[in-house]
Amino acid sequence: MKKADRLNQELIYLSYRKSFNLNELTSKFKISERTALRDIAELEEMGLPLYSEVGRNGGYKISQEKLWVPIKFNFEEINAIFFALKSMDLVSTTPLKKSFSSIYQKLLKSLPINYQKQIKQMQNIVKYRREPSVDDTQNLTLLLQAATQNLAVTCQNTQAEQKQTLQIANIFYQNGLWYTEAFDLRRETYRIYKCNKLKQLKLSPDKQTKKIAELTKIRTNYFNNFRTIKFRCRLTEHGKKAALRDLYPSMKVETHHNANYLTGQYNPQELDYMVQYLLKLGSDVRIIEPESLKDAYLKQLRKIVDSYC
Repeated sequence: MKKADRLNQELIYLSYRKSFNLNELTSKFKISERTALRDIAELEEMGLPLYSEVGRNGGYKISQEKLWVPIKFNFEEINAIFFALKSMDLVSTTPLKKSFSSIYQKLLKSLPINYQKQIKQMQNIVKYRREPSVDDTQNLTLLLQAATQNLAVTCQNTQAEQKQTLQIANIFYQNGLWYTEAFDLRRETYRIYKCNKLKQLKLSPDKQTKKIAELTKIRTNYFNNFRTIKFRCRLTEHGKKAALRDLYPSMKVETHHNANYLTGQYNPQELDYMVQYLLKLGSDVRIIEPESLKDAYLKQLRKIVDSYC
């Protein structure tokens, strides 16, 4: 193991401990006492808050003050961080949108000049294709806060007449839009909302919310009971790749005996949506079941053909 990698591993290992002795390091990382002593000195220089204790039961104690300790990265790891930041910066809207470019610049300036040049060169060579945003969403930060702190939010859903009080389960990004899975605390219903349709959001810390375990059970029941119609389609290899790029929570791609299948469940109200989704896969999909989906799909195909006659 390289020295930089070993120091990082030691840092992670010791970060969760209150004390340790020399033998623990030599045994855990298969190093000599001399190497262990050098590592301890370097870890202290890096900012690990430790001090030695003498005596029979002596060793090293780690201060319980939580400090940010520098971690060493090799060039491949640094490059991976910059690629991740660049790709996230290209997402149309995120809860932390303003942070990505500033983090990018701060990290870049902290590197030696030769590393900066290499990073910029690689970033110029690799091109990112921005996924177009259908509509910007202004309330992602608040939704994220509500989800992480298990707080309710009140909002006006532009697709509903009355205000709603929601408990946010998660948020996800797909096809240029942000969605949230949420439980309506007044109506006691669980569903998926488009984030850009939720307006006038406010945190409501006084509202009683479900415990996380209970919310998870509600979510499972929703996907098991709301979408009751099972479907199964055969996919070509190209169709498999296309489906994986645009897969919804109620769908999955499976491979059995070298054959690819798209399976899942949908609600009867989602029939038109399912047809439009499968049409995007073109000749790379063939519906096996149910017949109602197949009939609706063929009907739409005939409608498309007739439009050219």
